[in-house]
Amino acid sequence: MKILIINHFPLEGSGSGVYTKNLAKELTEIGHKVKVVFPENRKVPPEIFEMRPIMFMDDNTKDSEIDFNFPCFTSHPRSNTTFYQLDKKQMRDYIDIMVRVTQEEADKFEPDIIHAQHLWITPYAAQKTDLPYVATVHGTDLKGFKQD
Repeated sequence: MKILIINHFPLEGSGSGVYTKNLAKELTEIGHKVKVVFPENRKVPPEIFEMRPIMFMDDNTKDSEIDFNFPCFTSHPRSNTTFYQLDKKQMRDYIDIMVRVTQEEADKFEPDIIHAQHLWITPYAAQKTDLPYVATVHGTDLKGFKQD
């Protein structure tokens, strides 16, 4: 099976990121083809699964695709930006890049299913592809909903 996994966080520094990385590794090891889409602000080492980092801006980013650091629900070791701090343009830019990259990678990778992490923008991006998808709740998304 070909599985596209999309997340709001890098593969290190957050619970859902570590979960996504471990899930992608395990699925690959048992014979599935996996690609992961996730935000990042630095170069990432190769993995046994395919990756498509979306490059966000920080002090060390040379080739960013978006001009602010990746936002979080609460905190992350490499970003203090939260979704609640984004202005309307930044939020629109965030949604647009998540939807665009998810569609591009779905078109290239041709997954059988998309696994969206968090009940936030990733299920919306997955739904826009018209492919089957599932979503996993991690908790901070619900905490963020309550805060909002």
